[in-house]
Amino acid sequence: MTRYSRDQFLRHSHLTGILELICQELELTAAQHALAEQRYHTIGRWLAASEDLVLRTASVYSQGSIKHRTTVRPRGQTEFDVDLVCHMTGIGSPAPTMR
Repeated sequence: MTRYSRDQFLRHSHLTGILELICQELELTAAQHALAEQRYHTIGRWLAASEDLVLRTASVYSQGSIKHRTTVRPRGQTEFDVDLVCHMTGIGSPAPTMR
């Protein structure tokens, strides 16, 4: 365990507080995060309402920074990217058979 002098401890605490404030400023706002969630849920509902039976099996969910709530707000822009997964049941190679 590292031992800090009183001055080192105060300086460390101060720097930690500054970094925390910077990170809070970089995060998406609650409204931006809610809008992203609303939009990808809308995509999932749109696919589920399809007449195509394959598209009806689609399940859309977030991954990456949106899922982990670590998205960085872009400087000077209002747009940001959202990483999504679209899982479609029954597409792809058939399951291997046991011999």
